[in-house]
Amino acid sequence: MSGSIIDELRARLADRDESSPVPDPSPGPAIEIAGGEVVRLARSESIVIGRIEDDGVVAAVALEPVISRRHCEIGAGPTGGLQLRDLGSANGTVVVRDGEATAVGTDDVSLRVGDRIETIHDTLIAEIVDSP
Repeated sequence: MSGSIIDELRARLADRDESSPVPDPSPGPAIEIAGGEVVRLARSESIVIGRIEDDGVVAAVALEPVISRRHCEIGAGPTGGLQLRDLGSANGTVVVRDGEATAVGTDDVSLRVGDRIETIHDTLIAEIVDSP
């Protein structure tokens, strides 16, 4: 993967139309993507996690066949916390919190530090590692 994901996100934001809302650049939570890369989102940014990197996927996960090309999206929720949404993945998305696994549907699910995001086959996708 060339360049960092954060550099790519910032480049995409710079290319946006001047009339578009400007994202809040204050640091947000850190997300450790499977494979070890840590991404820190600004509060108004979101990231799509999948198996490949193209125009619509800004974070690539290690080539795990159970992770869909566009598996899930993590971004700021209406109250400023992180939200997770499954993007119609073939193998589903699960949030593991305090040892309890909760399946994610198409509705947003709130995330907090320590949450693990996995497939229904227990394959790690990402983990929320800290927040300000």
